[in-house]
Amino acid sequence: HISEAYLYSGQPEKALPYTSRMIQKNNYSYHDFIRNLVMLDRTDEARQHFYEMKDSIDFFTIAMCHLALDETKEGIQYLELALEERDPRISFERIWGPFDGIRNDPRIKAFEAKLNFPKALKD
Repeated sequence: HISEAYLYSGQPEKALPYTSRMIQKNNYSYHDFIRNLVMLDRTDEARQHFYEMKDSIDFFTIAMCHLALDETKEGIQYLELALEERDPRISFERIWGPFDGIRNDPRIKAFEAKLNFPKALKD
């Protein structure tokens, strides 16, 4: 996605038109929109938008939104629910940039232990 390229290269202002457009097409990209607003120091707007939409999106996306809003406890709770649903996007957890800031959090370490990834992915 063009939006992710801008987001993860530190250009959130360029990403916003793309993340805004993407959420009209699917909810799977909704967390990028929330992360984008947070990166633009529009956290209150992001939080309000997310809590208005929360009931209409899936557990993994909810988890990612909580993590973007620095609500790690809630994010991990929803990751657990996504795992119970066997959401295939859980497999991104070990390599995906949005998790970088919480990799050393004991709660995410405990969650990773439940995933039982092969050793090569743990290193």
